[in-house]
Amino acid sequence: MPVTKKLPTIANVTPGGRFVLTCPVGLSYGKVMFKMGGTTFDESHLSNLDVKINGKVVQEFATGARLVQLNSYYGRPDNTADGFLSVHFRRPELNPQWRGLPALGTADVDAMTIEGDIAAGASADLTLTAEAELYPAAPLGAFIKVREFPVSWPAGQYEWDSIPKGPRLVAAHLMDNDFTDAEMDLDGFKVFEGDKDQIQAFQEEAEGKPRVPTAAMTSIDFLLSGEMGDALVTSNVQDRRIRATKSAAAAADIVLEMLDGFQGI
Repeated sequence: MPVTKKLPTIANVTPGGRFVLTCPVGLSYGKVMFKMGGTTFDESHLSNLDVKINGKVVQEFATGARLVQLNSYYGRPDNTADGFLSVHFRRPELNPQWRGLPALGTADVDAMTIEGDIAAGASADLTLTAEAELYPAAPLGAFIKVREFPVSWPAGQYEWDSIPKGPRLVAAHLMDNDFTDAEMDLDGFKVFEGDKDQIQAFQEEAEGKPRVPTAAMTSIDFLLSGEMGDALVTSNVQDRRIRATKSAAAAADIVLEMLDGFQGI
């Protein structure tokens, strides 16, 4: 049975500062929900959000808006209009038997923090607090890492061959509205391909929980069935690449979600 608890006071909550939330360890984290307040302060004023375990970044989000984008894609409620922003560790979009698998167990962890930059343009009266949805104690085990990779994309088709080897791939998100298709190859075998409109139609009809894709991103999602066992195995693959076509040249991040242990990437 989960419990909801207030988390300790967040340090350095000030315009232009980098806030640090120190999360008590012992129990398992299903979700951390931030509450933002003040005359001018919302997710658009947050950037470089990092979840750290024992000082190591295990989840990263370039901006608060990026976190909202990912939550919205998975059909998680968006309560930012009321000042709330959530970091999910459990996966409510999975089938019931899998939802709790990636909860962030901290029974064998020395330290857990969530950190982020606050824009200088936020108002001086800003406030930031947090509560957590907590589950019984468990060791860290396998959980979902979120890593971002900046890529300079030319116009036309381009290949990116830096998918990490080892973790099981949950999803790859191409974060720009100019992508028109996407493919993925493993050792020359095509495991995913489609035009953007067809990719998103399949996601809207997901067997598990329907996704809510938008024009702003193109996702290669391996868990449309709702089954964590469908995450893509990469440990025995030598060549791993994404191929996509972009209508205009521009920098665009690739966000990878990967099932992995602490010692992985």
